[in-house]
Amino acid sequence: MRLLLALILCAATIAASPPPRRAVNKAGCDPVGLRLRLEHVQSLAVSRACGNISRPWAYRGPIGRDLTMRSYGHHEADSLYARRMVHLLVGDAIVDTVTEAPSTLVDCDPAAAKPMYLLEFRFAKQSTYAVLWFELGVVLFFDAEEPLGMVALGARADSVWSALGELLQDDPLLRKERPASPLGAALTSMRGDQVDIDQLPDVIGRVPPKFPFAAQELGISGLVLVQAKVGIDGTVQDAIVVDGHRLLRDEALKAVWQWRFDPAKRKGEPVAAWVTVPVRFSLN
Repeated sequence: MRLLLALILCAATIAASPPPRRAVNKAGCDPVGLRLRLEHVQSLAVSRACGNISRPWAYRGPIGRDLTMRSYGHHEADSLYARRMVHLLVGDAIVDTVTEAPSTLVDCDPAAAKPMYLLEFRFAKQSTYAVLWFELGVVLFFDAEEPLGMVALGARADSVWSALGELLQDDPLLRKERPASPLGAALTSMRGDQVDIDQLPDVIGRVPPKFPFAAQELGISGLVLVQAKVGIDGTVQDAIVVDGHRLLRDEALKAVWQWRFDPAKRKGEPVAAWVTVPVRFSLN
């Protein structure tokens, strides 16, 4: 049995001009939306990325704030540089689902840093983010709360590396040789955090959520879908909201963080795995 997070791979080529209608994306891959976001970019900010590079767009709530990606070493770039970088990253690239990218932890100590960078493309009041992951040879695109797609750097990696060096002239990592990245089958076979298991995690200790007063006053109820990463000891190691009203999601997350599970099993042994759980809020 495969983990519930397994999603259908989405691939599309960014066209030279946008199609008449925008396709709806529900699998971490929105090539049309990504192109529209980057078409008239006005400025760009570049920083080092560190911390938990796992679903950086996902909302984890107050309890999970320490599990988010962080950045430092901020540099600003003008519209000409920003558009040049857009062309380098997505000019005629194939956009795959960003959910296929695995998780990783990057030390925030500059002495132990890896060449991983966060780009913020700005247009009007909208920001589109990109993580440059040179060791994997990919770019992860997302906005504040939604994944937009993943692009393989391929032969453009050297040009992107050089362009970064022009802006971040004080970055010692960019003075070194660019890390080699996987190509071909090694890249296309990525499965994200998906693992093969024989038995999904099963809830054995459920803490009911508190119903937010503001939601009750407005008559808001329903389900919040939370994806939880269950460790081999049955505790929740990470939790993100997949779907649900914004007034309900904090309490749903707080509750799930306290749940206990019988962990996933593979060949009879416990393994860490993600599972989707519903949290219900009922006015009755």
